[in-house]
Amino acid sequence: MRLRAPGPDADPRETLAWVRRFELITGVANLGLAIFFWDHETVRWVLLGVGLLGLSPWPGAAAVLRKAERNPEILVTDPERRRLRARRIALVQVPLYVVAGALVGYAIVRWR
Repeated sequence: MRLRAPGPDADPRETLAWVRRFELITGVANLGLAIFFWDHETVRWVLLGVGLLGLSPWPGAAAVLRKAERNPEILVTDPERRRLRARRIALVQVPLYVVAGALVGYAIVRWR
């Protein structure tokens, strides 16, 4: 398993596969942290929700890889366009993951 990110000239599929592995690793780590912080309700449900969202196959790189199987033209190969897209995604994805993770985690904790 490769821990370093592929270079800017790498195939987009290789980069997305690396991102997906990173999502899985951080999802498991978040679930472990949620167990560690089980006594702190606020922190617990945020970590639980973000961890489950990271493990789910619907958002993120797994969804893009599935779409690319049907339509390979959606993959961006120009390094400059890829950098700009990554910057835009980070500005949206990080706050979205925090809010969605908090909501999912809160719903799971309250559902019990």
